Parts: sequence; structure tokens; C-alpha cells
Amino acid sequence: MKTIDEDIRSGQFQNIYLLYGSEHYLRQQYKQKLKQALIPADDTINFSRFEIEEYAKSNRLKYRLDASNEDTQYKRNFIRKNILPEMEKINKNAVDAINSLINLSDERNDILEDYLKSIENTVFEAGSESFAHNKPTIKRDAFLSLKEPLQREIISRYFKGILKNRDYKTILRIQNFIKENENSTLSINADSFLKVFRGSVFLYKREKPKKEADYDG
Repeated sequence: MKTIDEDIRSGQFQNIYLLYGSEHYLRQQYKQKLKQALIPADDTINFSRFEIEEYAKSNRLKYRLDASNEDTQYKRNFIRKNILPEMEKINKNAVDAINSLINLSDERNDILEDYLKSIENTVFEAGSESFAHNKPTIKRDAFLSLKEPLQREIISRYFKGILKNRDYKTILRIQNFIKENENSTLSINADSFLKVFRGSVFLYKREKPKKEADYDG
């Protein structure tokens, strides 16, 4: 964090900053510091169309509009031209409220991600990414100690990139298998299996049969 403060003071910035640590509020604080330092005060990206048009008029500039912005076949234009105006009839601050909710949602997603990673650290066996799909072993007792909705979320994250469909029915099937079995195997797909054995839950792949070497008698 000291490096970021020094960069802000000097005005010399790195191409990439990695903000990490257990204190979410501190990461958000430095994220905002960087944004304020990097984005000019006269940045127009968040200005309304009305403000831009007024600026262009007062400075004798021609306001230009991309023709595609009028085409309601694009979802963004349909929402902007048909849905948002109707919402503003009910609440004139509807757009501002939506933007505020988006910002709050982003922050809450960051908090949730940190929380889920901390749960995974207690449920996953450290340094056990040696089985199929480079997935760690799950400690069954630690997994079963979680509330059921949290168990399903951990399963969904665990099988990302492995299952084509991580729908509720599929996740529930895996959850019940882990809960109800102490030594059993569940087929996940054509070549992957989930194994419960001696308090551990892990994935493994079926080995493809090796071709016999040609023998020339």
C-alpha cells in the first residue's frame, strides 16, 4: 500500500496493481484512491447526454450521434429508449438508483468472494491438487458442517469447467451423494468420477486402456 501512496504522490503509475489482503475495506479504499488519481477531474465518461450536448453548444462544437444508437434492435437501445423512460415516469431518480445498486452489488460481490474463498480454505485439503482436473480434496466433515445452501455453492464452484450444467438438480444430486455416503463413487461424466473415501471427497479420471505394443514374432 505504501508503494501505491508513493506512486500517487509522484504521478508515476504501474501498468497493473494487485490489491489483496483480508481487509476488504482497505482494498476498496486504495481502489478508490487509484481511480481518483488516474481519472482526470474533467473526465466525461459518466456525464449525461444532456450535459455533453450543453458543453458542445457552449463551446460551439457539433454534437455527433452514432446512428446505431437509435436502433432498438440492440437490447441496450431498447432498454434506454423504452424501458428506462417508463421507469422514470414512476421514479424520476430511477436511473441513479439503478447505478447505485450496481455499485453496491459490485462491492458485495467482492465481499462474498472473499468469504467463499475463506470457506474453501477450511474445506479444501491444502496442497492436494494432484487428482483429476487439478481440483483439491474436500474434507468431508468440514464440508458437512456447512449450512446446506453454502454446501451447494461450494459444489457449484468446485465443478466449474467440469460440468456442462451446474443446475440446482445436478448440484443437489452431488450434495446428497456426499452426505449419504462414506465410501462410494459417483459418475460425473464420461471419464470423471467423484469418490468418497476415508473422510475425503475427490475427483479422479478413468485411465484410458493402453494399446498393446506390436509384437513381431
